[in-house]
Amino acid sequence: DYYLDREYVEYLIKVINIFKSKVTQITINVYEKQEFNIIEILTSKNIELKVDNSIKQLAQHLDAQYKITQDDNICIFKSIQSMK
Repeated sequence: DYYLDREYVEYLIKVINIFKSKVTQITINVYEKQEFNIIEILTSKNIELKVDNSIKQLAQHLDAQYKITQDDNICIFKSIQSMK
């Protein structure tokens, strides 16, 4: 049921879309660790990502914590949220 939640799916699609317009190749990992759902999106290019208010609101609604990490050759978006 967790993966069929409308807000969860919308959150995942919106996050993917911020990458889609900037790069041609990304890696998406969605997995569970203990009682948490983790979303990782990686690209081998340093890009500037802007998280809009709709993503922030969905993250808040899902009680998701997210972080964007960048260095010279990689950009990583990582989100973690409880599945309870």
